[in-house]
Amino acid sequence: MNDASAKPVGPVLSSAERVNTLSHFHRAEIARMAGWRDRLDLTTNWAITVVAALLSVSLSTASAHHGVLLFAMLLILLLLWIEARRYRFFDFYRARVRQFERHYFAQIFSPQPDFASDWLLI
Repeated sequence: MNDASAKPVGPVLSSAERVNTLSHFHRAEIARMAGWRDRLDLTTNWAITVVAALLSVSLSTASAHHGVLLFAMLLILLLLWIEARRYRFFDFYRARVRQFERHYFAQIFSPQPDFASDWLLI
């Protein structure tokens, strides 16, 4: 088959559209990484702070009640539950963005002729 008569694969973009797509893609990737890293790290930081504070309260005097440690364990359980919930939403968001990367941006940067275009129906 002649290369000149071959039908273009993927969306036909001008140079300006390609640069615009690439710049938005890069900005979104950086913002997404920073946002989710901050959200997931915040719960871990709170858990470490709570354990340190309650251990210092519990071990500060000989007459400190042991219930403080039980309270610390319950707070850690709550923070772990919050972390798991955030990670579930993060995983859903990551899968959705990854699908967009695979089916839209991948076709712009490296078009595949036999790629299924019904990904928007999912």
